Amino acid sequence: MTEIKIPFTKTKFSHIPASKLRPGTLGIELEISTNFLVYDLAGSFERAVPPADSKVPFEKIAFIFADNNTETAFYQTLCDDNQKQFELSFDKDKIFLNVEGFANIIDKTKPEVRVSFKNLLIFFESKFSGIIKLTTASRGPDEPDIPSNILQIRNKAITAIKQALNSEPKLSSKDLSSAYQN
Repeated sequence: MTEIKIPFTKTKFSHIPASKLRPGTLGIELEISTNFLVYDLAGSFERAVPPADSKVPFEKIAFIFADNNTETAFYQTLCDDNQKQFELSFDKDKIFLNVEGFANIIDKTKPEVRVSFKNLLIFFESKFSGIIKLTTASRGPDEPDIPSNILQIRNKAITAIKQALNSEPKLSSKDLSSAYQN
């Protein structure tokens, strides 16, 4: 079992026009920010046609839903403007990883995850429900958790430092240990 977890931040969202999809399918394309490298999912592209550097992060993810009833919560979460931070996860052994530029044997018994250089294309069908998971996250792939009251905490810290610096009696260098005196 090789668990793949791709944390990402949604930076731009768009619906894929129906004219570019099979009848009855829905599609979403996201521009993303992530530290997850193409190499970590698809390996080296040195032998691809044409060869390419795969040690770069993904830039886009497109999700194709077979119909209106396939992974509806997943679809709605991705469409939500208030949701920006996500983690996409799946067991690599349970998906059909289709890497463009390589000869692949098509496996229709698994959900398809297609890698096209810096882009991911994920196909959802109801029979594969639950194999690919999406969770929302409170932070981005390379950002720390930031408390909502950060300005209040910052101001209290600055005030405490100023009070300590201005307190009486003031310290002089002779008050310090000999190791710290001038």
